[in-house]
Amino acid sequence: MSYRMQLEAPVAANVRRVLGQQIDRARRDLTAHDAAEAVHRFRKRCKKIRALLRLVRPALGKQFRVENDRFRDMARRVAAARDAQVLGETFDRLLDAYDDEIDRRHYVPARPRLSAGGESGPARPESAVFDELDAELAQARAALAEYRFSADGFEVIADGLARSYDRARTAMKQACANPTAEAYHDWRKQVKYHRHHCDLLRDLWTRPMKARASELQRLADWLGDEHDLAILAARVEAGRQANPDNRSQQAVLTLIDRRRSDLQRACEPLGRCLFAEKQRAFRKRMVQYRKARRRA
Repeated sequence: MSYRMQLEAPVAANVRRVLGQQIDRARRDLTAHDAAEAVHRFRKRCKKIRALLRLVRPALGKQFRVENDRFRDMARRVAAARDAQVLGETFDRLLDAYDDEIDRRHYVPARPRLSAGGESGPARPESAVFDELDAELAQARAALAEYRFSADGFEVIADGLARSYDRARTAMKQACANPTAEAYHDWRKQVKYHRHHCDLLRDLWTRPMKARASELQRLADWLGDEHDLAILAARVEAGRQANPDNRSQQAVLTLIDRRRSDLQRACEPLGRCLFAEKQRAFRKRMVQYRKARRRA
């Protein structure tokens, strides 16, 4: 219930309530016994916070950039540890996807070279880093009282929602027209923001909004896998350049290309369904949901 806008409440009260709850949970996330899990939870929490800030960006003005940068920078400070762990997980998922077709013995020799921290595994953040992040979160919590909004009401939310929708729609078109790793990564980021916005506003019409969020999550997962594979390919290619005769690395690169193509073919039709409307039509539909709900 915490990550949800109460449509009858003022925008300012909504933002302070939801952000306050998310910041409190981010602080608890940092206390998880497993450091890798703590990092994972904390980064996800920061993304949800930034999504809410984007939703009300039209009314926040300059405050948006200050707070968005704050949470972006905190997440980046522990990104390396998570990214290193993801490489190994991505490698395993790649082989799982074609388990019935391949002989793993031809691919597994490439895996130990993926860790950013060498054979001993990825480096983990020091506890002091977690302490610093906790202090910064406390400061962010106190700063909520300083938020000033230039407007209020559902029109503010509708503008932010339509803007995030349009960014995701534009990113989709760019990725489909020019399927580079960078284009797909940008599409993924915009899809995740829009997905969080549908979560925040699911009370507009609960079942359709939840269904939309679910399909957006499916798309984001595929785009996330595509992005992880692009990073994995760059790491394996670096190893292959150093050792051109390593057949296992070349085999992994071939399999990565195949999997990325499969994912891209799956992403495009789902994306075109989710972003079929133009921005103005989508915004109008959300406003009509709101009006119908108020009459009900």
